[in-house]
Amino acid sequence: MDRADSGTFAATSARKRLVPAGGPQALPGTYERVMALLRSLQVKSILDVPSGYGALSEKLKQAGYDVVALDLERGKYSPADKKVLIADLTMGIPCRGDTFDAVVCVEGIEHLHSSLALLKELHRVLKAGGYLLLTTPNVVNWRSRIKFLLRGELFWFDQRAVDRFGHIAPLLPFLLDHLAASAGFRILRIEGDRGIGVPGLMLWVLLKLMSVFKSHKMNSLLLLSSNTVVYLCEKKIT
Repeated sequence: MDRADSGTFAATSARKRLVPAGGPQALPGTYERVMALLRSLQVKSILDVPSGYGALSEKLKQAGYDVVALDLERGKYSPADKKVLIADLTMGIPCRGDTFDAVVCVEGIEHLHSSLALLKELHRVLKAGGYLLLTTPNVVNWRSRIKFLLRGELFWFDQRAVDRFGHIAPLLPFLLDHLAASAGFRILRIEGDRGIGVPGLMLWVLLKLMSVFKSHKMNSLLLLSSNTVVYLCEKKIT
C-alpha cells in the first residue's frame, strides 16, 4: 500500500476514549450479523482486521474459529493465544498471500484514505475462494439523505465524525460494488441491520409509488432503513 495513506485511523486516540476496553466498536447487532453469515460458510481460519479491543475476535474464538487479530495499536487487545498482529494497514498486512479462509473487516474501511488498496490487500491474504465480510456505515439511508439535503453532510460523515471517530471515507453502495469488483471480489450478498424502522419504510413506500424511482437499487428498503451495510464477498478463483 502507498505510504501516502498516513491517516489510517485518523482519530484512534479519540475512539479509544469513547469505547470502553473490551467493548464493541460497532453498532448493536453488527457482530451478530457477521457471525450468522460466517456460520453459513465452510471456514476455519479468520483474520479480524481491524480488531479493536477484540470483542469480535473473542466471539469468533468462542465459536471455534482459528482467529488472528490485527490492529494499529499495541496493547489494545492481548489475547491469551498471542495471535495478534500490530500493523499499519497503509503499509500492508504482514501475512503471506493465500493464508486465510475468511477475513472480517468490521467498521474499518471508512477510516482509510485508500479503500481500493485495502480491498486488494484483503484479497491477497485470502485463499482462492475465500470470503470477505465487510461492514461500513450506510450513507444512503433516509436519515443521511435528509441530513445531506439540509446541511450538505452525510450521517456518520461530518466534521464531528472525522474528529471523534476518524470517519474519512464514505462509500456509496455502487462505489463499494465497483471497488470490490476491481479488487477481485464477487459480491455474494448485501445485508443491513434495518435499524431505522418506520421512517425508512415510509420513504421506501413513497419512492415505490413514484415510477421514476421504482427499480433503482439505491432506493431499496434495505439501503433506506439500515444504519450499517454488511457485504459478503468471495475471492474469485482464477
